[in-house]
Parts: sequence; structure tokens; C-alpha cells
Amino acid sequence: LPHIKHYRPLTSAEFIEDIIYLRNNFAFISYEELEAGSARHAPGHFVIITFDDGFAQCADVIAPILLRYQINGVFFVITDLIDNAATFRESIASLCIHKVLSSSPERIEEIVRALNLQPRIDSLVETAHGVTKPSLEMADLGTGMDARKSPVIHWLLTATESEKGLLNEFGARLGIKVEEYVKEVRPYLTSPQIRGLRSSGFTIGAHSCSHQLLQGLTQREAEREIVESCRIRRDLTGQLTVPFALPFFGGGIRTKWLADLR
Repeated sequence: LPHIKHYRPLTSAEFIEDIIYLRNNFAFISYEELEAGSARHAPGHFVIITFDDGFAQCADVIAPILLRYQINGVFFVITDLIDNAATFRESIASLCIHKVLSSSPERIEEIVRALNLQPRIDSLVETAHGVTKPSLEMADLGTGMDARKSPVIHWLLTATESEKGLLNEFGARLGIKVEEYVKEVRPYLTSPQIRGLRSSGFTIGAHSCSHQLLQGLTQREAEREIVESCRIRRDLTGQLTVPFALPFFGGGIRTKWLADLR
């Protein structure tokens, strides 16, 4: 699918191979067992499998495979995407990359000039907060791509939340109708799907409201991203506790602040 193709998702066959390998080498545990620490005092090697963001394939592809192999898991969902109420920044970027690959370099260069993107592209750095940013190797670019397209694709892979408007404008100039695409394809989990996952025995976790780098927000903004997303998930599923997965990574976030917040 174009909205995930350029983040190299596993195929079902590849995922099943991984599941079989893990099952042959580890004992799967649930979130409840992890939270209770029951595996900590038992012999053997344990694994818990989790999925971020909340794409629709969690319900119609991943969950049936896990149920077939009697494996539990945790689905960490971005709150704003529930019921396809918004569009994930990464989805817009993937749609743009898909279109860039089929467009002429001259057309792409024309859009870059029109949007004054060149300074942003020229300023790209490989690391942010000490962690390597996604490289062109992440994207499924195929063979024979014109090298002139590489810089703009690198920007698309590393665009920040503050550039979401620019991403939308870039996509619009390529003829991408994001809202129509989301309405037709329904790429993200709906409330009934989330409740269905919960009724099947899976744990539903929170993955922030908007999937921003919390380290770049004010403390009040970061608190809302955590607390509000957990509250919405609790109200949706009836879970007494809601696990939370930090967007991107947790480096630089004070553990005492997180403990107090919890």
C-alpha cells in the first residue's frame, strides 16, 4: 500500500517466519504477566511482542496470525488517528515518495523551488538528539532511480511535525488528495476494531496523541500527549491500566517526571 510501502513493512510470510522463530526460542508472555513481574522469577527466556502506531493491518492481518499461533501482544495506538480522523505524517511522506518516484526530476525540482524547500533540504543532518535519523535505505526505492530525487526523498523521510503543512502542500502539488485517500483506504484502526482486538485478549496501549518527539515539547504539552492518550484508550477499552510507548525513543526524558506523572 502506498501509505506504508516506503517504510518497508514486513510481508505476512516474513512476519510468520519471525513468529515461528520467536516461538521456538522464547516463551511469549502477556502485558499483564510483564506488569506483574511473573516472568522475572521463572526460568527460561521470555518475549513480548508489540506494535506501534495503529494501522488497520493490526486488526485484519496481524491479529489473525497471532491468534492462529496463540500469541498475545500489545498494540500501541496513536490517539489522533483513531477512526481515521487525521493523517499520520509518515503516511503523507510515503504517499509523496510513491509519487516522486513516478514523476520527472524536473517536476520535482520545480516544486522544490516553488515551496522554497532547498534551504531545508540543504540543512539536513544525519542525527537528531543523538539518534540516527531514517536514511534512504529505509525507503523501498526500487532500482534505477534518478539521483536528483534522493535529497527530496531524504527530506520526506525526516520531515518533522511542524512541517506537516508543507508535506501536505508538497503532496497536493503532486496531485495527491490525502483526505480522499484516507476516506477511501481507511488506513488506521477504528474504534470497533480496537474494541475487537481487546475482546480477543490483546492489550491496547497508548502511543501519544499526535506522535511528536516529546523531548521537543514543553512539559505541559508532553504531559497532555501522555495522559490524554491513555485516558482515551482507557475509556475506549475499559482497561484499568494502559501501557504507554514513547514516540520515537525515551532518551532525555527525566524518569522522575515520568514516575510522578504515572
